Amino acid sequence: MGDLLPGVGYDRTTGSAWAGGYFGQGVASANAAGRTLTDLVCDVDSEMARLPWVGHQSPPWEPEPLRWLGVHAVAAMAHARDWIDIRRS
Repeated sequence: MGDLLPGVGYDRTTGSAWAGGYFGQGVASANAAGRTLTDLVCDVDSEMARLPWVGHQSPPWEPEPLRWLGVHAVAAMAHARDWIDIRRS
């Protein structure tokens, strides 16, 4: 699973900016992310632009959802088979 840490970033070559990954404290984090992005876009060297979340990207998610789906699909098939067997007897 990703590290669930927030991150903001700005790519000067494309002009793309992003912010996200903040949980629970969304209002305060969104405000700080907006102020951080403003400094990044305007090329202001500030404390906000030097925060550890600038440029942070979480690692890719593990394929856990696929395992979860597989386990539950097998369990559902077993329950369906039990139901069919009960209906036949």
